[in-house]
Amino acid sequence: MHEVPGASARDLPAPPSPEEVAARFGRSVFGLVPQPHLRELDILSTVATGQELTEVSVSYSFLAEPGDTTDPRNLVPTVRDIDGWLEKAERDRQPEWFVRSLQSMRFPMMWEAARTASREDPWGTPIAERLAAHMDHVLINTADERRRRDGGSVIPFLDVGVSAAHARPTTVAVDGSERTGIRIDTDPTVIGWAIEVDDSLVSIVLDRDRAERLDVALVTRWGS
Repeated sequence: MHEVPGASARDLPAPPSPEEVAARFGRSVFGLVPQPHLRELDILSTVATGQELTEVSVSYSFLAEPGDTTDPRNLVPTVRDIDGWLEKAERDRQPEWFVRSLQSMRFPMMWEAARTASREDPWGTPIAERLAAHMDHVLINTADERRRRDGGSVIPFLDVGVSAAHARPTTVAVDGSERTGIRIDTDPTVIGWAIEVDDSLVSIVLDRDRAERLDVALVTRWGS
């Protein structure tokens, strides 16, 4: 069994709740509609400029067989290692948030699948480019086979980035109402959508192999 790296989670502050993140963000945080194949993770990813949050993203565990979470088809190849970390964390009475985060690692992750950001950014970046950037961000952090390194560089780059020129019109349901947005459906690994909702830009990035089993629709999860 591998040891959990780093200091005890008891030495770390608990991550803020989604409600606390939304309050600091000052705008609604959107996520995918509840559905059988997804489990929403309660630790949100954030990007800030100074003290101001500029992006909030929601990640999910993916369950191929949602009727039985112990089904081997639901589990990642390294599940035995993760179960060892879980056993140690529970034995050491680590905080509940830390144990939950380890439990979520037993399943494939849809990392930062739904992102809420300000509709306007300081550089006036077109929506299609912002969606392509979200897709590239997910790929560089999750798709090992797509990462490359130049010589001895420790900074990876994508084999081929997503092109904003491939964006096409589409519609996505938001809180039950259809809204016009864009979709990029040309990358071999992920598919992306982006929709303007009031003063926010909401983007979705899903693994191509799993997207057909998912409902691409959004709901307000936290905030007004």
